[in-house]
Amino acid sequence: MSEVQAPTQPQVFYSRSANLILHSNVGRQAMQDGHVVRLDEKMIEFTATGDGYGRYVTTDPEEIAYLERQMIAGGDVFDASEYNRRTTPPEVQLRIMQGEHERLLRDHNRLLAELQQQKRLPSRPLG
Repeated sequence: MSEVQAPTQPQVFYSRSANLILHSNVGRQAMQDGHVVRLDEKMIEFTATGDGYGRYVTTDPEEIAYLERQMIAGGDVFDASEYNRRTTPPEVQLRIMQGEHERLLRDHNRLLAELQQQKRLPSRPLG
């Protein structure tokens, strides 16, 4: 069994399957009162979000590490930014990206003007 770690900040994970169940630790079988039981088993149960996806929140370092490995492996598990990308309509994504592009252009032109004022960089603004 691995060393027990202190809980971390809550982390949110999403799945493509609304009620996905994973085993981050399958544990071991043992006999108790004449019955075979599983000890040290850790199950991760995603809860349906209502839009076809599942959501799971945890502070358990072992579960977080397991779910991060699942994300890297390209399974059904992903983070909040990927969930937002998947659930945000394309026209809204376009408006968000256009707004971010305009903000970056304003910042670039402001910084360029500051540098030109200091006579460090003669250039023309973007946009």
